Amino acid sequence: MWIDHLIRLGDLTCGWMLRLPEGWVLPAMSLASALVIVAARRWAADQDLLWRIRADRRRLAERRREARRERDAAALERMRKTALDLGLKALRAEGLPLLAILLPLTVLGTWAFERLPNLPPRPGAQIVLRLRGPASAAGRLAHVVPAPELSAATGWIRRMEPSDAQTAAEWRVEAEAAAAFNLVARCHGRTFCHPFSAGLTTSPPAQLAHGEGWVTELDLEPRRLFGVVGGVACIGLAPWLAGYLLATMTATLLLKRLLRVA
Repeated sequence: MWIDHLIRLGDLTCGWMLRLPEGWVLPAMSLASALVIVAARRWAADQDLLWRIRADRRRLAERRREARRERDAAALERMRKTALDLGLKALRAEGLPLLAILLPLTVLGTWAFERLPNLPPRPGAQIVLRLRGPASAAGRLAHVVPAPELSAATGWIRRMEPSDAQTAAEWRVEAEAAAAFNLVARCHGRTFCHPFSAGLTTSPPAQLAHGEGWVTELDLEPRRLFGVVGGVACIGLAPWLAGYLLATMTATLLLKRLLRVA
C-alpha cells in the first residue's frame, strides 16, 4: 500500500528524530517542516514580486483608511478591485512553492500521523489493554496469554462486562524490559493479537479492529509539545497535532523573518 511506502520513506528521512529526548521530538519535526516550507518559498517563488506585492498592500491599506475617512465610495470600490488583483498575483506567485512542498510535506505528514501521536511505553510502566466485543459476549471469560516478558497486575483472566452497547474487558499489563512482542487475548473461541513494545523509539498502535465488532485498545500517553500543550477535543485536534501546528507556524514565521523571505 502506498501509505506503507510513505511511512518507510519517512522512517529513513525522519526516524532519527524519534531518538531525541522526548521533549525535542515535536520541535525537531516542526523545525524540519518549517525549513521545507521556507526553502521552497525562497527558491521557487519570485521574491522581488512578492516583496512588491507586500509593499503595495501596505500602501493600499493606508489609502483605504484615508478613503474611509473621506467617505469616498468610488475610491473604495477601485481599491477593492486592486486588492483582488494583488491577491491573484500573489496566488500565482505562490503556486510553484506549494507544488514544491507537496511531496515532502505529504511524506512528513503521513509519517507523523503514524509515529507521533503517542509516547512509546517505558519498561515497567503499566498500560491498560482493553478488549471490546459485541453485546453477545457479555459474561464470557477472556484471558491474555502469559508471556515471559509480560506481567499483569489485574491477573490474566477477566470477564466481558457490558459497556456502551458493547462488552469490554481490561487488563493492566507491563513489560519488565525493553522488548517488542504481540499481546494475545482470547475470548469466545477467537484469538486477538495486538503488537506491543516497550523501551523502543516507536509506539505500538493504540487501536486495532479484528472484525465482527471485536477491537483491542491500548491506553497510551499522548505526546504533547514540551509536555504541556493540549489538544482541542471539540474539533478532534489531538495534543501532538495541536503542538506540531503551533510550533511549525511559529518556526515558519521566525525563519521567514530571519532569512528575509517574503
